[in-house]
Amino acid sequence: MVPKKGIEPLLLAEHDFESCASTNSATSASELPKDCINQARLGKFSFLNVFVKLDLMKWYKNPLFVFTLGLQVFALGALAYNFRTSVIMLLISVVLGAIASFYLLKSIQPKGGHLPVNTAVSALIAFLLLNPALNLSLETLFWTFLGGVLVVMAKYGPRYKKQLIFNPATFGLLLLSTFITAIYGSDALLPTFVSWWGTDYAGSWALIILLPLVSYATYKFRKLYLVISFLIFNALWIYFNAGLEALVYPYTTGTIYFLAGVMLLEPKTSPTKKYWQIGAALLAVITYRYIGYFGVNNVELWAVIAVNLVHLLSRLRLSTIFQKN
Repeated sequence: MVPKKGIEPLLLAEHDFESCASTNSATSASELPKDCINQARLGKFSFLNVFVKLDLMKWYKNPLFVFTLGLQVFALGALAYNFRTSVIMLLISVVLGAIASFYLLKSIQPKGGHLPVNTAVSALIAFLLLNPALNLSLETLFWTFLGGVLVVMAKYGPRYKKQLIFNPATFGLLLLSTFITAIYGSDALLPTFVSWWGTDYAGSWALIILLPLVSYATYKFRKLYLVISFLIFNALWIYFNAGLEALVYPYTTGTIYFLAGVMLLEPKTSPTKKYWQIGAALLAVITYRYIGYFGVNNVELWAVIAVNLVHLLSRLRLSTIFQKN
């Protein structure tokens, strides 16, 4: 395959879920890529009948849908294990925010390719990361509702050559933290608002669901070097700074695997080339382990941003090479 100028070759074969949304609506069905046709079918499904119409397409061949299904199972496990009023209210507020954002965008851009499955991924991630243990007040419910709105709106955030720069869920939650900081300043609400509570429920039992999901996503999205390098670099940092015993808890619970295998490898905002993936993993660990010393909250989210910036740098670099050739 001859690369187009300014485009990394592997990006052409990437599971380009969001580029379908920007495809000209006048393009005939015969000219659309196969992935876009499958997504167009999936995009017609409402939130209520998406599972009823699975027989109309080979859903198991759509990596994004399979990934979403696995994430739903994982989130249901978190809900079942922590079945209490605060968790239920968190789920309701986040889902309502995501749905409101979805239909708002759909009304503004009826042909914008807004896919329920993408909205579901963002809402599930926000549900698993936002803290349900805060006081159940209209104030905190408003912020979790806004979190659901922002993680969907963030899919229309900063772009380079029509492709997202930042992981939408990460960017949306960081925007939420920025708003909270602007209003509350150093209030105690901020450091615990994004708590990652739903990523390590039930101790090691959650890994029964999470590890197959992470393995599938790593393989399908071709992010093996990114995920493995991050886990190795992070383990080395822990070993040399705290000893072997300190490795037991983080590597027998889900948070580190969710960070590496769900957040870092988002296919549109992480590198595709082997050495860029390794470099991104190294920078992510450095960010994860050291940015907190400067008083920065949400170090996990900033580690994701570090990977996104490495991906942007790789695209800028490769674009320059192709243009010169």
